[in-house]
Parts: sequence; C-alpha cells; structure tokens
Amino acid sequence: MAHVLNAHTASVNALDFSKDGELLLSTGDDGRITLTNCATATPLRVAKTFGAAFGRFTHDPMSILLASPSDHVVRYMSLHDNRYLRSFRGHTDRVVALEMSPKEDFFASASLDGAARIWDARTTTCQGVMRFAVAGHYSAVAFDPHGLVFAAAISGGRVKARALSNAGLASASRAYNHVLAPSRLLMPSCAALRSSLMCEPTTKGHS
Repeated sequence: MAHVLNAHTASVNALDFSKDGELLLSTGDDGRITLTNCATATPLRVAKTFGAAFGRFTHDPMSILLASPSDHVVRYMSLHDNRYLRSFRGHTDRVVALEMSPKEDFFASASLDGAARIWDARTTTCQGVMRFAVAGHYSAVAFDPHGLVFAAAISGGRVKARALSNAGLASASRAYNHVLAPSRLLMPSCAALRSSLMCEPTTKGHS
C-alpha cells in the first residue's frame, strides 16, 4: 500500500532511508527535518533548525548530516538528544549533495561554490577538495559499495572519480575504464587519503 506523507510545507530536497530500512529522513526548503517510521508511515519527529534543506543518515540511524542553505555549513546532529556534535565549514555557497561512505566515517559534500569536499565525521578538518571548472553547477557525489572510490559529477557532463586507496585504484580501473573515456577518468595512484585523494591538499582547519 502506498502512503502519502504530508509533513513538509515546501519542496522536499532530500530523502534517505536508514541502513535497516526502518526510518525515512526527509528535508526540504521549509527547513524541517522529518523522521518517519516506514512500517506505519507515522512521523516520529519533526524539527526545524538552521533551515536545514538537505540531510543524510550516518551509520547510526539516530545521527544525521544536515546542510543549511543560510550559512552553507554541514552539521552532524544526534537525534538522541537533538544536539549538534560537529560543524563542518568550508563551502561558500549552498550545499546541494551529501553522501556517506558505506564503510567508513567519511562523507562527501558538493556545493554551488564549485567544489566537492571529503570529510571525516570524527573531526571538523576537511580531508580534501575537488575543484570544478565552473561554479554554480548542481553536482552529485557518490561512493562505490565498498567505500573504495569517490566520484563527483562536474561541469560539462563529466564524472570525475578518485580512489581512496591503492586497492580502490585497481578496483576502479577494472570497473570504470570501459564506461568513462580515459581522458575523463582522472584517477592518480593513491598512497594515503589526505596526500592524494583530491586535487589539492588542505591544511588543518578551514581550507
């Protein structure tokens, strides 16, 4: 049976299921954070904070990542006590994509500022930045199912992929070389996340 949920009063920008499939997270232009029980289609929680317009679950179904369009900050929020655990600052325009690594505590964000960033949820320090040639582009970010490869949609209809490890490099080469033209598969040899994941290194603090 299909259910229609009416917890939002404006456009919904993001939907995400918890890993166990029991909860549905929705966020939208009304700034509401809605957590819905999938079995009963009953809203368990509706909150409004920082104008959060984009959200994703972490590995804990009671912890989420939220992006605010007002200050472009990504926040790590505990739903156990409605408390913010960390704030991730670095983007200078609206965050339009968030994705959690399926295996690790890393997550990716992409913004209209023309950059995708990799973060470690355990620290506020940005782990790396992938710059796009053109800002204002609605990007998308993703991890492969093993958490070995990070990919971002960039301007001009291209996808740029980066390995998070040497194992990821080998795996990605096998998986993606037949899909993407060699000139579009920009995947250098990687020895460590911070040193070679992204196009440019970052320093401690804001980058």
